[in-house]
Amino acid sequence: LLDVGAPSALIYLGVDDIDATVERLRSAGVEVRSEPHVIFGHDDDTLGPVGTDEWMAFVVDSEGNLVGLVEQRPRT
Repeated sequence: LLDVGAPSALIYLGVDDIDATVERLRSAGVEVRSEPHVIFGHDDDTLGPVGTDEWMAFVVDSEGNLVGLVEQRPRT
């Protein structure tokens, strides 16, 4: 990742409030590649807390790497 021309990387970061995080990053000039959206609903506890939805958004860091932001939010 530190070499010029190296392939980009993808990292996922858990956040408490994906909407506020995306807006704060956008205000700072960060490119938002994908707006927050639900990718999965947890109907059992196999992959996450029962009754939550997993939200995800993608931004691009200063080196061109894609960064996934993830929030597990109670289903409404």
